[in-house]
Amino acid sequence: MEYILLGLSSILIIPTVVYGIYSSAILFFKAKDQKRKLKELPKITVFFPAWNEAKVVDMRIKNLAQLDYPKNKIEIIVVDDKSSDKTRGLCLKAFEKYKIKGQVITNKKRRGTNYNYNLGVKKAKTDIVLTTDADVIFDKKAIKEGLKVLLSSDKIGAICGELKPIIQKRSIATSTEAPYRNVYGKMCSWESSLESSYCFNGPFIILKKKAFSPINVQRGASDASCALNILKNGYQTKYVSKAKFSELIATGLKEQKRQKIRRATRLLQCTWEARDLLFRKGWFGSFIFPLRVIMFMVAPLTFFVGIISVIGILFYLNWIAGIIGLLVGLSVFVVGRVKENFLSSFVWHQYYLSAGFVKMFKPNYLWKPIGRKRIK
Repeated sequence: MEYILLGLSSILIIPTVVYGIYSSAILFFKAKDQKRKLKELPKITVFFPAWNEAKVVDMRIKNLAQLDYPKNKIEIIVVDDKSSDKTRGLCLKAFEKYKIKGQVITNKKRRGTNYNYNLGVKKAKTDIVLTTDADVIFDKKAIKEGLKVLLSSDKIGAICGELKPIIQKRSIATSTEAPYRNVYGKMCSWESSLESSYCFNGPFIILKKKAFSPINVQRGASDASCALNILKNGYQTKYVSKAKFSELIATGLKEQKRQKIRRATRLLQCTWEARDLLFRKGWFGSFIFPLRVIMFMVAPLTFFVGIISVIGILFYLNWIAGIIGLLVGLSVFVVGRVKENFLSSFVWHQYYLSAGFVKMFKPNYLWKPIGRKRIK
């Protein structure tokens, strides 16, 4: 029994190596501050799906109209996924009120995010499309910062921006999310410096329409699926930390679990669907994507099996040591109530990925947003 537990505990080497690589990258990687300039400001289409977004659509359209970007070079497309509230009418009023061009496409029945994503990009009449959500706010220069990178090379097919989470109140949910967000962008920036990152932030993606191909309407996260399809088409995808946007994050643990597990499920789905990218020539196929596959699909299981085995060894050696080990392990889940820390955040996100893995082979394309509030 002792040797079995020792053998199982040894698989902790897998998450240790993967996260050790990313930790080293975060510590030692410094992004080059490249001063890029836009020769001209292109016309763009801003698209977002909406389902019962009456509380926030006026805020969303007002923000787009007040950015440091000419309103006459922006057209907004809203795909209303059969809302049962006043979303459509409020969008039309906001277009008129803020004097910005826009249209609302209303589905006859709920289709889900990915179907709406394909439809929004298809309906865009411009070469550049910006995809977003109904409940976020862009920094004034976010579009310009994103375009500087997107248009700097013909090889780049899409970029995404960086999320600045808005924390309404402290809770175990926000205490696990804040440390995660602190390292997420650094990981993606490092991947982008090597070649490409596909772990995109859906509320701010600017893409070249010619680089895009339709995503699976029933499986996979729309943002990661978009990036992976663009990579399959031979383009690069970049994370741009200077293109910032703000979003409210869930404050309740139950709400966060629902949202995180759904996102993990859909991320795992599109990662699996894109497995033919593994070991393709270049940094992404030969290094970045294999690391992410291990991180998302192997590391969570090996982490929990390894930790449980270590606690089992402690019980085998001494029951008091076993109880102490068990209590320490359980405390990591709740210590975030007292103080934000990366360890608690890490353990919770391993749990979300594990739960997502269980559900990844089922269709998951309809969404339910967190509680909607205007961002002040």
